[in-house]
Amino acid sequence: MNYTPAPITDAELEELESFLLSEQVPEESMSLSELDGFLTALAVGPEVVPPSEWLPVLWQGEGPVFDSPAEVERVLGLILALNARIVEGIQQDELAPMFNIEVQDDDSELMTPDGWCWGFMQGVMLREDAWKPLLDSEDGELLDPIAMIAGGGRQLPEFAKIQNSPEDYEEFLDMISGAALDIRDYWAERSKPATYGNLH
Repeated sequence: MNYTPAPITDAELEELESFLLSEQVPEESMSLSELDGFLTALAVGPEVVPPSEWLPVLWQGEGPVFDSPAEVERVLGLILALNARIVEGIQQDELAPMFNIEVQDDDSELMTPDGWCWGFMQGVMLREDAWKPLLDSEDGELLDPIAMIAGGGRQLPEFAKIQNSPEDYEEFLDMISGAALDIRDYWAERSKPATYGNLH
């Protein structure tokens, strides 16, 4: 019998984020926003990737130093619960990416998708061969907004115009989450069995 964890609560998200930011975790490990993007790519991708394969990618090298076996179990449980929340949201056509919040010079807050998009592309690269049909096709443009930001696109001068317009920027952020759902639909369409006319 397979155990499926309940989706993570907001309080548990804060607990997981605190752990990922703690000194127990190597600095190069993924942040919560990066992990959210990474798990989203795995959830919408062409193949099921087992946790035994993707967990090492989360730590980006050596894993954290855990205080006890109970802490190992708790942290892994929280990560799997986050994964369950992402999968459940995607099944309901709802995606709420956990973008970072950046405080601007005027003390205003700006949602920044850089880390999330970088994490998403890490998920793509984990199974690059399986993603090739999309990457090599015209539909590969579905990935463009995510790949552009992952590659530092938000720093480009031409992006400043989008960022300076709250409406345009919000639309761009929506485009990123919409792209992930469109990618999910692309793979779902490819996995459908071929039909040969009406069989009456």
